Amino acid sequence: MDAIGAIGSSRVSRQPLVRAVVDSAVPTVLTDPTLPDNPIVFANDSFLQLIGYPEEEVLGRNCKFIQGPDTDPATCQRIREAVAAREKIVTEILNYRKDGTPFWNQLHIAPVLDEAGEAVYFVGSQIDVTARIEGQRTLVTQMERLEREVEERKAALQQSVAAHELNAREVVHRVRNSLFLLGALIEVKRNDAKDAGVREVLREIGGRINAVARIQGLLENVGSGRAGRRIDLSHALSSLCQDLDALALTRVRLQVSDPPEISPEQALPATLAITELVLNAQKHAFGGNGEGEIVVRLGSDGGGLAIEVEDNGPGLPMGFDPERSRGTGMMVVLTQTRLARGRLSFGEAESGGASFRVWLPIERPA
Repeated sequence: MDAIGAIGSSRVSRQPLVRAVVDSAVPTVLTDPTLPDNPIVFANDSFLQLIGYPEEEVLGRNCKFIQGPDTDPATCQRIREAVAAREKIVTEILNYRKDGTPFWNQLHIAPVLDEAGEAVYFVGSQIDVTARIEGQRTLVTQMERLEREVEERKAALQQSVAAHELNAREVVHRVRNSLFLLGALIEVKRNDAKDAGVREVLREIGGRINAVARIQGLLENVGSGRAGRRIDLSHALSSLCQDLDALALTRVRLQVSDPPEISPEQALPATLAITELVLNAQKHAFGGNGEGEIVVRLGSDGGGLAIEVEDNGPGLPMGFDPERSRGTGMMVVLTQTRLARGRLSFGEAESGGASFRVWLPIERPA
């Protein structure tokens, strides 16, 4: 332990704050922002056990020494900005133990202020959430595999129709029933899941499958294989919004104003985009099961299909950029919008919440 660490450890060991956390089961450190590089001046045994370092290799060092090659630089920057501003921050970051083992750390940092309002220490608490995050990633992988299997099954069925001249309406009906069955099974798993993160991922999977099932229903109603067929998306969206409304306490309301008729092929990106935007609002604006309202608007604009999804939640975070979002839902929205040669815009709703607008060009029948 260097001189800074030794001095800091001696000074803080007598503080009531240290005595309060020394035996805590929660891994905790104190750092001293009055010293160069804001070093650690106290670490309890739980923290030392979590990272696998002895005390003499911890005291006097900045907490960044447990970062590693895959630690997100943007998360590190947010932490530095919060510390510089003497603000609280709660985030999840990939850290590394002494033996090189990575773990996901739910980090809580808060300043300890003196009577003059100056930060004399920072308290950093850590919770190992590796199991939860890896579980969520496994579910996302399984969801993606299920979606691929559904698409492969649809393709195989369509090839079978072409090869054997089967009735296309019956084929679509079978696929739709399979999707509804799959959705029902996922709903059962969601109700049985103990972990809130797992339930949230299963809720999102169910919403996506529901959207595809609704499109299959549209194809069945208009008759697959009819040249130049057109559909009114508002009917399917009415049922879809009812389903999404039932997923959480958040109310989902549909407003329709002279929507154009579109091809069934265009209905898929439109419905998936709406589903993901509603699921994102339920998750991020209202915490997955909070009360609030989401409005879905459907109409015409400039020869295209205009879709707006607004919520009355707290609004978008500062500096939000969908292109930089790592969420699965926003990636789906961007991908579907690009595939349909559309545009995505976002901003603040009149209620102060978030507002997203998807515009898709209308393909005219030949």
